[in-house]
Amino acid sequence: KKENIVLLDSRWTENRNIFFSLKIIQYLKDLKFIIAGYFPNINDKIKYINKINELNLNERVYIIENYIEEELDALYKKAKYFIRWSGRDESGPSLSIRKAISNFVIPIINDKLGDKDIIKNNISEELVVPFDEEKFIEIIEKIEGDPEFYENLLRKIENLIRVQNWDKYADDL
Repeated sequence: KKENIVLLDSRWTENRNIFFSLKIIQYLKDLKFIIAGYFPNINDKIKYINKINELNLNERVYIIENYIEEELDALYKKAKYFIRWSGRDESGPSLSIRKAISNFVIPIINDKLGDKDIIKNNISEELVVPFDEEKFIEIIEKIEGDPEFYENLLRKIENLIRVQNWDKYADDL
């Protein structure tokens, strides 16, 4: 059974501005957010943690760094949603997006990421949104409010897993 967890897994660089997540976290009060990854700029991490505390979000936001792969795998198995964005165009496949899909985690990404076509064409174009916090919030609210839509997304992910494998991922690289 999936938990009400939104997983964010990345290398939190300027391009992946972690502060973008704050409005999403503030608005979606029934969900926990796990921020996994690495902060190359320690000042960004400190500012982010301070902002989380200032907004009283620390009971729903967990930052996990220096984990072993098995710990990260366990998070993907529990999470219901995976969100990812980029402030600039990227091409090519994303290991974390593929990992989310392979663990039946609903991927919601912005339209600048390389895996956008796989998600649009095989799961739902609604899961690929502009670089806008409101759009991430809207699609999560839609899924949360419509269990049939959620189940349909899971069926589409299952179908995608049948045709998408590690050999295909290597070919995409």
